[in-house]
Amino acid sequence: MSARHELGIALALMCGSCAPLSAGKPQFAHAMPLCEVVTNEQKFAGQRVTVRALLVPAPHHREIYGAECDRVVSLFGSSDLWDRSARRVVNAALAYDVHAEIPVVVSGVFQPWTRHENGQLIINVGGPYIEEGSIVAARQP
Repeated sequence: MSARHELGIALALMCGSCAPLSAGKPQFAHAMPLCEVVTNEQKFAGQRVTVRALLVPAPHHREIYGAECDRVVSLFGSSDLWDRSARRVVNAALAYDVHAEIPVVVSGVFQPWTRHENGQLIINVGGPYIEEGSIVAARQP
């Protein structure tokens, strides 16, 4: 193991020990499961939702995952808008494990995979997403 690799591990462990284990814990109890939204996508289309899910690694954007229904939703929005403590929890978890699946609560406007607009079927090629997505709570995996 190289000195650079050892230094990276040491910094990750130090960073992880300074970050809180959770942020916004009461939010988890009040948020609905992501699966409730994606299985009733027309009911929640264009609505502001607060959901609990897992923040999962994705190559070019952020995604949240509902394990109960095995569905993924893209998360669009700046991390600058996230709750500050939740961002620290997420960053610490990712510093320790870049493949971490982090329990989070996300607030934003849900856009479904398909919707009807002026009598036409509109399909989001990339699948469902949450715009203006903000992580309002997080806890260590």
